[in-house]
Amino acid sequence: MKTTPKKAISTPTNQLEEQQNSQPLPLVQQNKSGTVYLLLALFLGLFGAHDFYVKRYARGVCILLLTIIGIFTLIPLLISTLWVFFEIVNPPVDTPRIKLKVNPYLQAFSALIPLLFFVGYLIFYLLMAWFIVIFFLYSTQAEDILSYSKQAASQISKIDLEPETWYNCQDFYSFPPSSSFENVACGFVKDPMGIYLVYNNIRSELKSPLNDLATQNNIDIGFKGNNTIIKIKP
Repeated sequence: MKTTPKKAISTPTNQLEEQQNSQPLPLVQQNKSGTVYLLLALFLGLFGAHDFYVKRYARGVCILLLTIIGIFTLIPLLISTLWVFFEIVNPPVDTPRIKLKVNPYLQAFSALIPLLFFVGYLIFYLLMAWFIVIFFLYSTQAEDILSYSKQAASQISKIDLEPETWYNCQDFYSFPPSSSFENVACGFVKDPMGIYLVYNNIRSELKSPLNDLATQNNIDIGFKGNNTIIKIKP
């Protein structure tokens, strides 16, 4: 004789249990050490270690990538350092997933270090930019001086002058309107081996770029006191 299965009777208690089972479980808030978080940020913050510790993986990966790129382009390193500073100042004290108890003294000390690094990096980059500008400026001025010396020597060589006699440059030609020749006095000696142009008051910072250019152009150059002596060979 066949028996028919009994139907489950739905009661208010069963319905309540089904609703509770269908709802997602709440996130469990984990207690993490604030000291460990700050120490990781202090020593390994540029690698995102403190974010990985509190399970903020996306932030950790971003900081790590910025640091790696910063090894080659430098500027992203400034961004990652500043990012670490702000994450030390604003740690995830109480979030749905993480709870930290942070020591304020250790937090202040940990925030100071990346801030000092950021200021140091910034000063370094500004100095580098300043050196590049100055180097370009002096190189341009040195090119002006050497180019003008060649032109002046070409003019002097056509003039019938006594050899080994000192002449004033201004008696034969004038300096071009250029910052390279401000307050510069010039004299020259015509010699069978070439023409010696002696410039007085040329800035000492121009010695190095003038030397480099003279070597490239096979021109003899020397410095004696405040004088810059350029020998243009015939």
